[in-house]
Amino acid sequence: MMLLLLNDGDSLLIPEKKVNDLGLTLQSSLSVETVFQLKEDQIYSAIYRKAMEFLAVREHSSRELFQKLTTRFQETHLIEKCLQHLKQHAFQSDERYAEAFISSRLTRKDCGSYMILAEAQQKGISKEVAEKLLREQADDDLWLEKAKNYLEWIKKTSKNLSYQKQWNKLYTRGFSREIIHQVLNES
Repeated sequence: MMLLLLNDGDSLLIPEKKVNDLGLTLQSSLSVETVFQLKEDQIYSAIYRKAMEFLAVREHSSRELFQKLTTRFQETHLIEKCLQHLKQHAFQSDERYAEAFISSRLTRKDCGSYMILAEAQQKGISKEVAEKLLREQADDDLWLEKAKNYLEWIKKTSKNLSYQKQWNKLYTRGFSREIIHQVLNES
């Protein structure tokens, strides 16, 4: 690595390969375009490192990564370039993220399919992909069981709730009308 001190007071840390590619010596003079490109390379490297830090913790959707990176970096064209690189090399995958997200939400005991679908869309998962994964990983029996469990919890924590209030509570947790009617008619 070579530390390059610029006339404007900035400094750049340049990898040895780049130093050799540019043929830099201690007395080298660089064009404005070269300095600009070196600065962009340094920013891109910082964006890439931060994206990899996020991905090392857990899967992220490309939308989620973009949002997190834009809070730290202003260069959206470099963020987009980085995200493209991460996708091409399979470091980031919206499909993998969607599968992990849906699977994790299905383990929650207190939410229905519509809530999971809404949360998935907020995270950047398309409605079609989320619906497909929900159909593959869950069926009406699962939703019925989840709704029954939530209704039991409602009845334990809130005494003497009317049919309509129970219905509303189940509906706000994302259960379908069909599941709600079935659960309430069985109880």
